[in-house]
Amino acid sequence: MVLNSQLEVDQYPLPRVDDIFASLAGGQKFTKIDLRQAYLQFEVHPSSRKYLTINTHRGLYEYNRMVFGIASAPAIWQRKMDEILADIPFTQCLLDDMLITGRTDQEHKQNVELVLQRLQDQGLKVNLTKCKFKVPKLEFCGHLVDAEGIHTVEDKVDALVKAPAPTSVHQLRSYLGLLNYYNKFLPDLTHTLFPLHKLLEKHSRWDWSAKCQHAFESSKRKLLASRMLVHYDLQKPLTLACDASPYGLGAVLSHILPDGSEKPVAFASRSLTKTESNYSQIDKEALALIWAIRKFHLYLYGREFTILTDHKPLLQIFSPDKGISQTTAARLQRYALFLGAYSYRIQYRSHDDNANADAMSRLTELPLESTPSVKSCRYTTSHLLTSREITAHTVKDTLLTNVLTFIRDGWPATVSQEHEPYYRKRMELFVKDNCVLWGDRVVIPKTLQRHILDLLHTGHPGTTRMKQKARGYVWWPNIDADITAYVNACVGCAQTARDPPRGCIQPWTWPTVPWFRLHLDFAGPIRGQTFLIIIDAHSKWPEVIPVTQLTTKATVAILLHLFASFGYPREIVTDNGAQFTSQEFQSFVTVHNIKHKLTAPYHPATNGQAERFVQTFKNYFKASVAVTSQRSISPQQLDSFLFTYRTTPHATTGTTPAELMLGRQPWTAFDMLRPQTVHEHVLQSQEKMVKSKESPVFATHQAVWTRSYGSAKSRWLPATVAESLGPKMYRVRLEDGSITRRHVDQLRSRLRVPEPLTSPTLRGPVSTSNASEDIWNGVWVD
Repeated sequence: MVLNSQLEVDQYPLPRVDDIFASLAGGQKFTKIDLRQAYLQFEVHPSSRKYLTINTHRGLYEYNRMVFGIASAPAIWQRKMDEILADIPFTQCLLDDMLITGRTDQEHKQNVELVLQRLQDQGLKVNLTKCKFKVPKLEFCGHLVDAEGIHTVEDKVDALVKAPAPTSVHQLRSYLGLLNYYNKFLPDLTHTLFPLHKLLEKHSRWDWSAKCQHAFESSKRKLLASRMLVHYDLQKPLTLACDASPYGLGAVLSHILPDGSEKPVAFASRSLTKTESNYSQIDKEALALIWAIRKFHLYLYGREFTILTDHKPLLQIFSPDKGISQTTAARLQRYALFLGAYSYRIQYRSHDDNANADAMSRLTELPLESTPSVKSCRYTTSHLLTSREITAHTVKDTLLTNVLTFIRDGWPATVSQEHEPYYRKRMELFVKDNCVLWGDRVVIPKTLQRHILDLLHTGHPGTTRMKQKARGYVWWPNIDADITAYVNACVGCAQTARDPPRGCIQPWTWPTVPWFRLHLDFAGPIRGQTFLIIIDAHSKWPEVIPVTQLTTKATVAILLHLFASFGYPREIVTDNGAQFTSQEFQSFVTVHNIKHKLTAPYHPATNGQAERFVQTFKNYFKASVAVTSQRSISPQQLDSFLFTYRTTPHATTGTTPAELMLGRQPWTAFDMLRPQTVHEHVLQSQEKMVKSKESPVFATHQAVWTRSYGSAKSRWLPATVAESLGPKMYRVRLEDGSITRRHVDQLRSRLRVPEPLTSPTLRGPVSTSNASEDIWNGVWVD
């Protein structure tokens, strides 16, 4: 049985040669270390040795060491070597070969010593006969490396130069394949390679003509004259010159040195396919630009660079400072969208000055076979739309294209039904950079509306909060109905929907400054996680801190950390948890001159601001678990939820917690807008709450029923109001003489039972002076 076919092969990427050379900038001298017998230095686990049994003329033997030929061996070896050499600067390893350098002799020596010490600690041995230490140049991966840059290796160039003329397609492919290994060194090989490429076409007849021989000899001469390539350096300005010829594409990646000279980092070229050769010249030039960026993606992505082209129309089409015209061809619009991921400037360079790229477009590397395009996807936690993307989708949207035309050229007297929503707002619509805007709100094309809804629903906010945020940034017809339908269709939100609040509401006095009154509560445990919730009564700014200990000491430590950033509050509202009623907590608030207010026992609604946020947070937690099937909330998810909550307008204040707390609105995925007056929103909200239901008022000494939460058999016990502690809070005296605090929700009016009456005594009649006027005067005698 063949072992490799039965293995679950370990997968681990080997480093790219270009990536290794790109990390050598600044190195002055170089050291190469070769490990002796490579894989054989790794022992095989005893339980796996039986699978490495070999049959010899002397019987069966098991390998104790990892042998060459095992499919997983390269991945296992490379992973282990990367772990051993991790964090050692200017050190690269490709299987059993290591390349070490340094910016100074001292740094070089330190790096070599670190590598040797790590190898010794792991029990690995080196092959001294193949090692070279602190030399000005050495050969590595088929290239000659020194402080100035990278060179071709003379022996390998000689092998190509001495190669005889090919006599078949197979031999020609072999020659071009070897030549392709050094293609990044070939900036100006002439278009005479074109006859060789023609011989590789599928139905081409083999005919080694004089033109082919000339191209063959010319490629050898250009290889002998190949230049040095400088080391890639993150600190030096980078340029990318691109050009296209009738049958090929070319590119030159270069550094601008401190003296102003331009030195190449790499060259690239390829031939056009049959379809691409039919492109217009502007499409070919744009294709060269896009292909070159994809070719050198690892050098360009995430840093600024300059694109050099000898085709002036590309400056207008691909300029990062200008939006692409709606009349631009669809292919160029797709290219513009692709370029949006890079940070670049584009400049015009005349044909003569762009000779390097022009020559490379004529030295074309013909694909040996027609290879299918490979689509790659980069995962991100959130894709932020840009105005360029919205513009690109707008010009593709038939409806918005008509609206753009109407805005620019004038609206007709009548429009179709689908244009009616825009017609009603025609006096308020305008165009900027080919985006349609209604006031400060961007009109979103149909193809992007779902993506906008996804952004608005980050953190699973409800319908009201989504609409409030949308009204500051985006619009399309029936957006409110789409938001409602989106929330109703959210599985996570549907599974965690809450019941409507019950009972009368008495809002707390709204502080006029941030961080004046804080509402505290604990949320959890939720799947093993507990959080301390802190809400600022003025701004509704939340803080959510994961806790592992529900003690006063841990709670005080968290509060002190927050107070170091935001200062000490004047008031703190908590429930009657042991963390907040302990003597240690009372000493803490007393020392810092903080007024501590406790809620009524068993009445969490008194601390409603914290309780409501706890419910919101729990709903988010449950919704996230329902959607992602995760068992807990990660720190990244918690940060995302807090950012969304803090930057979304609050229903009570009408503005975002961040703006009230920080005095500014942080940048979000949407453009910033100013909200309405905060104080007006709060007063209106509180007025509505007060009018929604009036609460009863109890007088001192009034007989009441009070809610019982103890072991008494009755839910309600008779009591008398001792005093009023506020609009909604009373101190009551029970029949046993004990006194307790009760909220108005926990009290009911009670009628006193009247005292029993005594039996009456009726006196006899009283006679008057006139007998005829005698009457009975019934008198009750107690």
